[in-house]
Amino acid sequence: MAELSFSVFVGIDVSYEKLDVAWRKDADWTMCQITNSWADAQLFAADLSKILPDCCCIIEHTGTYSSKISLALYQAGLKVSLITPAQSKAFAAMKHRTTKNDRSDARLLAEYGLFNTSELRFYAPPPEHQIQFRQLLEAVDQLEKMRQQVRNQQHAYQQLPPLHQQQILLNAYQNTVNQLDKQIEELQINIKQLHGHDEDLDQTRKLMTTIKGIGEKTANIILAKTQGIKRFDNPKQLAKFAGIAPTENSSGSSVRGRRGINRSGNAILRKALYCATWSALRGNKACKTLFDRLRSKGKPVKVALIAVANLLLRQIFAVVTTQKPFDNEFYLKNCAPL
Repeated sequence: MAELSFSVFVGIDVSYEKLDVAWRKDADWTMCQITNSWADAQLFAADLSKILPDCCCIIEHTGTYSSKISLALYQAGLKVSLITPAQSKAFAAMKHRTTKNDRSDARLLAEYGLFNTSELRFYAPPPEHQIQFRQLLEAVDQLEKMRQQVRNQQHAYQQLPPLHQQQILLNAYQNTVNQLDKQIEELQINIKQLHGHDEDLDQTRKLMTTIKGIGEKTANIILAKTQGIKRFDNPKQLAKFAGIAPTENSSGSSVRGRRGINRSGNAILRKALYCATWSALRGNKACKTLFDRLRSKGKPVKVALIAVANLLLRQIFAVVTTQKPFDNEFYLKNCAPL
């Protein structure tokens, strides 16, 4: 959480081509607009560090579009806080805002920093090898999806009568699959080459793969999306980040909403954990016991699997924080004798 005090908050609204900047000092708003390029971002960050050295910049995270200005401001020594579109939208609703454009969005972000100073989290870019690691994993995931789409098209085409099938199309589909296989294999080799650049990350991966149900692929996804897990204080924060934390919607005696999970978390991480639960049921005794107990109480399969995913996250957090390998008999040692 933020513990520093700032004299000025700078709101930066990000779009593909430009950045709208706004800050208020002595009741007067200052507005400007710059091009969303790396050179202009560096120049603006250098100027802002001279004009407002004790400011805090609030940026709505928009994926790669906001990466240039965020890094430039960080390298210039300024404090940067990235907020989600949901946070800015909720703040706009609280302010009863009726006008929405890029300039008003920039002012809104500056006001958000003023009203939520104690809740701000400051941006710090991960090490370069971690960025490369995450990009390679995301590229492999996208290529695997493309390969599956081509295979589906190939399969659908093969269901036509032989007289209607053209060999040129079948060859085109197969060549595309072969090319994607080759590219995926090359990227996976590059991923393995990154192992050893960070001893702490390698040790964390080694500990995670001792858990029954967590393979190297799942461990890599978890490490890439959580930046090594150690920035989380407890398993509940990790579950919320993954989007599998339970939610409740009730009020008084009349509102009894359907319970579910927090889907605002990272979808790729949630998918990896959900797939890992099936492997965990075959070898992880604690996960198998939990699943069987919930099913015996009549819980649906998906509800039981989400509970298993939460348990896997707790096991991951435990082995990483204690730096001890997974003990498959640990839960039995803590059970009362029959």
